[in-house]
Amino acid sequence: MKFVEQRYEKGFWLMNSLTALFVIFSLILFLYNEYEKGT
Repeated sequence: MKFVEQRYEKGFWLMNSLTALFVIFSLILFLYNEYEKGT
């Protein structure tokens, strides 16, 4: 049971990391588009 829990936790962290990266990437793209429009 302990092993399964550990694996689940690892997957959870992976999902969190991917979500965070996606959010940051979207934010950068959005800011870049705004900057391009401004100039």
